[in-house]
Amino acid sequence: MRPRFRFGFIVPGARVALFVALASSGCRKPEEDADLLPPPGLAPSAMSPIVTSPMGALHFGQGWYPVESNAEGSWRWMGQVGEIRVPTLRTKALLQIVGWAPLELLGTAPTMRVSVNGREVDHFVPPMGHFKKEYRVPIDIQGEDQESAVRLETSATASAPGDPRDLGYALVSISWANAP
Repeated sequence: MRPRFRFGFIVPGARVALFVALASSGCRKPEEDADLLPPPGLAPSAMSPIVTSPMGALHFGQGWYPVESNAEGSWRWMGQVGEIRVPTLRTKALLQIVGWAPLELLGTAPTMRVSVNGREVDHFVPPMGHFKKEYRVPIDIQGEDQESAVRLETSATASAPGDPRDLGYALVSISWANAP
C-alpha cells in the first residue's frame, strides 16, 4: 500500500498556518540524493502531519515533486514553477515561505518570483543556503474566489547527477495566515 501524504491547515486561534507535511515512508533515501539534501544550518523540522481545517485543504498544484525527508526535516522540490492553492482569507494575509534554491548545481544565481493570483509580490535572487521570505498580501490581491493561487517561479533549474528531475526550489514550509 502506498503512503498517503495529507496537506491542510493548522488553526491556532485565529491564525491559519500551512506547512509541508513530514513523511518518512515512501520518501527518497538520503544516500540516493545526498547532493540534494538541505544546506547546513537548516534547523530540524518541528512539523507534524497536518489535518484539514474547516476552511478547506491546501492544494499543491502543478510543478511539485513528492515530499522528501531525513533527520533534518522535510522538503518538497518544485521544477521551474510551483503553484499552491490557499483559502482566500478576506482580510490582509501574511505569506511566509522557507526553503532553498540549488545554487551549487546552477551556473548562475536564478531570479525567483512570488505571486498571488497572478500579481507579483516579490522578485529576488535567492541567497546561498536556506532562507525565509515574508509578505503582507492585501485583500484586493486575494480576490473574490474561495481560493487564492500562490505561485513560485525560478528563472533556472538544474538536475543533480543521477536525478532526472529539473529542480528549481525546495520548499520547507509555507505559512498563510491573517496578518497581525
